[in-house]
Amino acid sequence: MRITIIGSGNVATHLAVSLHKECVEIVQIYSRNMQNAIELANKVGAEPVDNLNKLSGKANVCIFAVTDDIIKELLSKNANVFSSDTLLLHTAGSVSIDVFDNYAAQFGAFYPLQTFSKKRELDFSEIPVFIEGNTQDAENRICHLAQKITKKIYAVNFEQRKQLHLAGVFACNFTNFMYYIANELIKEKSLNFKMLVPLIFETAHKTETLPPAEAQTGPAIRNDSATITQHIKLLENHKDWQQLYKFISEEIKKL
Repeated sequence: MRITIIGSGNVATHLAVSLHKECVEIVQIYSRNMQNAIELANKVGAEPVDNLNKLSGKANVCIFAVTDDIIKELLSKNANVFSSDTLLLHTAGSVSIDVFDNYAAQFGAFYPLQTFSKKRELDFSEIPVFIEGNTQDAENRICHLAQKITKKIYAVNFEQRKQLHLAGVFACNFTNFMYYIANELIKEKSLNFKMLVPLIFETAHKTETLPPAEAQTGPAIRNDSATITQHIKLLENHKDWQQLYKFISEEIKKL
């Protein structure tokens, strides 16, 4: 396979580097910011481009690793640059593969369920990839590509992928925002967030052996009203977080 990556952000970077390590040829890296394209292209021996009209016909797979709302725009403005026999893929959780309809004969989704940051290395073999193709042959090609970097491959439909994305927002994005709140609160008393890291790790590790409902601990699940009242009082200077604390505590009590 010969791959062109559309995008140079977090997902594009990890995907391009991981494929390159497995000797998959990365032909080109596209970014609207040429410097970003150059930086990633240099890592994987690819050609950087900032104009889709410069796309090479050498690649037989083109992966859109860009924000969800940009995919349709890039396709509509550059419909004539994609070869009909190129497999078009996106990495989005909440975008239908039908976005590629009329642009290619074979297309689909290559959705890695993970949080990506350029400055943090990841082992892609541990990342689950959820795939979908518009034909069985397309899905087989996507699976073959995924097998280059991971064994955790799942064929899902769009409705399942959307639900995974939603669940991921709760499990990852919202959880990380809670870390932000915790960090702000602990700094107020000149304490260090690292003090919470063992607690965070154990909470995550418990999910490997216990359903989340059974792993739940804390004042709300044991209906410790005295502690809850004290916590609410401590949040007097953070009204929004106070309301968040109250709402989540009431939801936990329902478990």
